[in-house]
Amino acid sequence: MKILHVLRSIDPSSGGTYEGVRCLATSQLAMGQTIETVALDRPDLHHAMPGPVHLLGPCAGNYGRTAALDHWLEKNLTRFSVVLVHGLWQYHGFATRR
Repeated sequence: MKILHVLRSIDPSSGGTYEGVRCLATSQLAMGQTIETVALDRPDLHHAMPGPVHLLGPCAGNYGRTAALDHWLEKNLTRFSVVLVHGLWQYHGFATRR
C-alpha cells in the first residue's frame, strides 16, 4: 500500500502534529507500507521524517496557501492508495480535498 501524509509542517519545533505523523509513518514503514510525505516547509528544513519527503514551501501566512501544493497534488495524487491529511483549517486540507 502506498500512503501519502499531507501536513502543514514537518518542522520538529512545531511539535504535536509533526511528532505524531513521524511516529505513524515509522510504524507504517516497519509494516512494509510505502510512505511519502508532502508539507509546506522550506526545502532546506532539517527533519527526521522517514521516507521520501516533498517540501513545497515556504508559503505565506498561517493558512499556508501555495500553488506549488496544488500542482504537486494534481501530478502525484493518483500514485497513492491512501491519503492522510493531518491538521485542520489550513490550506493543505482544502487543496487535498479539492
